[in-house]
Amino acid sequence: MNAPQKQPVALVVTSDKSTWEIVEEALGRLSYCVLQCETGLDGLLAMGPHIDMIICDRELEIVDGLKFVVEIRKMRLSRHVPILMLVPPERRIESAFIVGVDEAMYKPIALDRFICVCLCLMSVRNSKDAIQRRNEYQRALAKLEESATNRKKGSATRIEQPVAR
Repeated sequence: MNAPQKQPVALVVTSDKSTWEIVEEALGRLSYCVLQCETGLDGLLAMGPHIDMIICDRELEIVDGLKFVVEIRKMRLSRHVPILMLVPPERRIESAFIVGVDEAMYKPIALDRFICVCLCLMSVRNSKDAIQRRNEYQRALAKLEESATNRKKGSATRIEQPVAR
């Protein structure tokens, strides 16, 4: 008998209502368990070994998004957890990568692209080596984008969870 698969847990740190609505819809489609925090400090306090992915805003209250990521990367248990940062258009996206996020997107976010990025991040999250994880992520994202292009040309396909290695 197979053991039941663990539902992935995403920590979402944002106080922006419109961002939250899109993220909640996307993660709902992917059957993620979502833990929402409105401030960077609350996000740091909620962090633990049960978190599989983090989605955070660049602009957070109390502890801003960049400092939040720096602190998360210092935590031994969360160094491997993929982080997606949502950046307002007036900010530089490069700063997110400098502090250690795995991916960053400008807001407002497109639902389909967001889902693709989440699937890719989760498919490579078990890789401990950062360069290997980044390379696997880039390959997975290219495949998903190619698949999305093919779907637009042909019939619709169901979104599926990545298989854990």
